[in-house]
Amino acid sequence: NWHHKKSFRIRTEGHKHIINFKKKLKSLSDEEVVVKEEFEFPINEDRDLEVFIALQRDFGFYEWIHKKKVTELFVYNRDKKLHFEIKKVSKLGYWLGVEYLCNNKKEVFMAKNLIKEIISVIGDGLGEIDNTGYTKMLFSLKKR
Repeated sequence: NWHHKKSFRIRTEGHKHIINFKKKLKSLSDEEVVVKEEFEFPINEDRDLEVFIALQRDFGFYEWIHKKKVTELFVYNRDKKLHFEIKKVSKLGYWLGVEYLCNNKKEVFMAKNLIKEIISVIGDGLGEIDNTGYTKMLFSLKKR
């Protein structure tokens, strides 16, 4: 059973650290497209990151997955909010992601339709669509 319901990640970009967490919006998601609200904020100093991690440990968080992911990002020329991402995830291989960055919930219906349209055009040669998150996949490997 999937027991890690709440987690966050620390993404490093150069000398800056980004704290990120996502909340799945079940009422807006369906079998083909997962809709998540994403939250993130920067931590620019290593010492501030150490303090943040100490605070999270005090709240009961602990490191349970180390994920290394390299992403090539492509922006759709007709709509700059639509991204294609080719991702190489350590231990999982290559993945294609299609993501639309909505500014508000009113855009979600249109974004989902656009993603489904794109998938219908490019999807034949891609194989099965898998909306399982990488963290959940890595955790499954860890349990073996």
